[in-house]
Amino acid sequence: MNRTRHRFIARAKAVLFAYIDALAVIFIITSGFVVALNFLNVPIKMLYSEPIFIAALSILFAGALSLKPLDLILQPKSLRYALVNPSVTFLIVSLLLLYVTVLRIFHFNAEGAVLSVLVLFLGVLIRQAWRSFPVLFIPGKFNDSEKLDVPKGMEWISKEEPVETLAADQFSYAGLVRRFAKLIRDSKCKSFGLTGAHGSGKSSVVRMVENELKKHPCAPWFVYAGVWGKDSDLLPSYILSEIVNRLHSEGVEVLSLASLPADYMKEIMGNGTWLSRFLGLCFENQHDSQSVLKRLDPVLDSVGRQLIVVIEDVDRYSPEHGMSALCRLLDEFRFVRNVGFIFLKGQETKTSIDFHRLCEHTEMMPTLSVDALQKHLNDFIAACLDISDKDHVMYPNRYDLLQVGVSRCLGKELSGENVFWSSMAVISHSPRSFKHALRRAWRIWVEIHGEVDLLELIVWALLREGCPVGYDFLKNNLSELRATHVQTKPEENKQVTEIRAKICSLDLSEHERLALKTAFTLLGFKISVFHEESFCSGWARQNMPEATQGLALASPTDYFMRLEAGGLNQGEIFDQEVICVIRDYCKKRTVLLPKNLVKTHVWAAKIEQFGALFDTESLVALIEDHVNVAVDQFGGAASERTSGFRELNKLMTGGGHGDEVLGASMQRILFQAVSGSLTLAYDFYYWYRNKTSVSQKQLRDLWVQKFRSLVEADDLYLSKVVNPSVPYALYNTLRCDDPHPSFNSATDWQWLASYLCMAMEASPERMGPDIAHLFVRDNRSRQPVAAWFNFDTQYFEEMYATKDLREKMAALLLKYEEDHPGADEISLRIKHVSHALMSYVGHQTSEFRA
Repeated sequence: MNRTRHRFIARAKAVLFAYIDALAVIFIITSGFVVALNFLNVPIKMLYSEPIFIAALSILFAGALSLKPLDLILQPKSLRYALVNPSVTFLIVSLLLLYVTVLRIFHFNAEGAVLSVLVLFLGVLIRQAWRSFPVLFIPGKFNDSEKLDVPKGMEWISKEEPVETLAADQFSYAGLVRRFAKLIRDSKCKSFGLTGAHGSGKSSVVRMVENELKKHPCAPWFVYAGVWGKDSDLLPSYILSEIVNRLHSEGVEVLSLASLPADYMKEIMGNGTWLSRFLGLCFENQHDSQSVLKRLDPVLDSVGRQLIVVIEDVDRYSPEHGMSALCRLLDEFRFVRNVGFIFLKGQETKTSIDFHRLCEHTEMMPTLSVDALQKHLNDFIAACLDISDKDHVMYPNRYDLLQVGVSRCLGKELSGENVFWSSMAVISHSPRSFKHALRRAWRIWVEIHGEVDLLELIVWALLREGCPVGYDFLKNNLSELRATHVQTKPEENKQVTEIRAKICSLDLSEHERLALKTAFTLLGFKISVFHEESFCSGWARQNMPEATQGLALASPTDYFMRLEAGGLNQGEIFDQEVICVIRDYCKKRTVLLPKNLVKTHVWAAKIEQFGALFDTESLVALIEDHVNVAVDQFGGAASERTSGFRELNKLMTGGGHGDEVLGASMQRILFQAVSGSLTLAYDFYYWYRNKTSVSQKQLRDLWVQKFRSLVEADDLYLSKVVNPSVPYALYNTLRCDDPHPSFNSATDWQWLASYLCMAMEASPERMGPDIAHLFVRDNRSRQPVAAWFNFDTQYFEEMYATKDLREKMAALLLKYEEDHPGADEISLRIKHVSHALMSYVGHQTSEFRA
């Protein structure tokens, strides 16, 4: 909301001042026109009433204000503004016509002339004020090209232009700058070379050198000549033209040098006129290329200055023959007393130039300073945490970079070397890529702060901007890297060995490979091989917990894809929403969390992901509330497959929570499950039976007692607590054995026989499947077709002790098979044991068989 308001205000300011600028233009034009008429003594009262004059003014004003976007381009701060609002244009034109024609303030007397001059002066002042007004946004549709709102104190990450002063230096180049400036000031040499990687700050160093030299009198003038995109055949001409233009901009008379570029090109190409060639023969050494360049000396002597030509963007220039012409020009500058040069060359540039022969003094750009890296990353993290102060952070210590470390082990021997900072410096590659990485990370964090891990966001951004080869490897091998995340013994995992072999095959230096392995370790990928080389991430001497929002996780959220997208997809659950619900539940035990937990498996997975937020009491309370909500919502269908059941069990058993709190609540939770779902009650007993202080038999006896009381109290209870789709509730309740015995024989369940008969009569569709599974055993995996199923006669007769009950239940099962002939697996099961069932029915068989 604040960002939208900021954009609106900035846009309104831009439009307002754009129209003020146009109004100032009209004031100047109008006042100048009236002043001219006053001095010419033209009767303006006659003119303004003429239709022709009115039409001319209308055309003038309409032409100045009714503009297309490309007709009027104002460029304060390199941004373009266009006046395209017809209604405002019409209003301004009408007011100006009224100003000229109706008010009649201009007359032929002195007051009118003075007033005209004042209006003219007012227009100029408005114009100047507008020129200095800083506007941030372009009126119209906003897009990603808007100026980045960067952290306070880190404005440098949004700027692409070179740094010009030591005060603005962010990477400790002061020593190099002062050394360069001293060499130039003392005139110890005239040709300098500076090498460094792309984006290492070569141009910034030169501009800081120039700024340092300006502190002394008669400082040399710097001429910047970027050769990127220039015609290779005309490079010398371009550079000499830049020299002439620079002298002209300093107010030096350059008429004698106007033909310098052309003359030099003629000499080096050998295509001068016959007269110049004749004069060259008559006057030796007067018209060779060196003599042409020496024409600069008298001009520079007259102003007491020297020139330093800075050759930039050589690392982006490829034609070799153009480079040869450039080197010839620079080499011939040695014969010009007042001209020197600084040659900027990228380390990656492959050329046949003898760089050290060309330059008397060479310097190499220092690598990215670890101290500067620490300062900027700590400042960046502080700024990120400032805008997300209301977000919940699982492990705040993860963002204390002074405590973060990655130890490298060789051959099971801990080296004690913290390779974290050195690896981050290598991955950052250069100040430019480091700046771009922070800019990308900031833009993503502003959009989705709290939805990704900040430390992993920074490492991801550094890889993307500073180590493209490593980033492409991460992106293309993400599935394999994530597979290493779940391995407990990396030394036995062949996949880890394959991943490491691929890393070794990348086109990277040894330092870059080490840095890449360090980055992968920080991102949670276990790529260590203990008998060769391993890495361990931690805080000081403690193990660092894995990121709960790490790139190594593929579900429930793919955080790598979230970073790639720079935002959340529509309908995606916000992590901070989940965290807020968990925190509210831990404080107030609200019902929203258990409802969401039962709703979808995504919520359940999110609860497991952020399970560290729960204390033991809150987690046990959530298990109890989850059982209640599951029973209320699903009834007999509630089971371990219900969303949230297994996730809570993992948190309880794997989260280091004590068993005492759950043990004290086991009986109550089990009774709640029994009241709504026999399957859920059995699953709860199976998963948590070892968490109670009482014996399994005691817990089982309590379970049976509660079950009996519910059966005897409600005739419809049995039909409500079973699930025909998964008909194992009665079997698991009555006969659960291997590996957890039921402690109850068939005779112990004789009291239940009559209730099962009544429930079967009342709800055969719901009770039939469960009762069939209770008495008919499935042997399909071990027997031929004829013996797929067999009737458990012993258990049936022990449970149904009387003939009448046996006959009644057998008849009900046969009736179910008759009503569902071959329709489902239950009918098939009963059909296979129909002969055994008919033996209990006796002469009543004809009622059930055709």
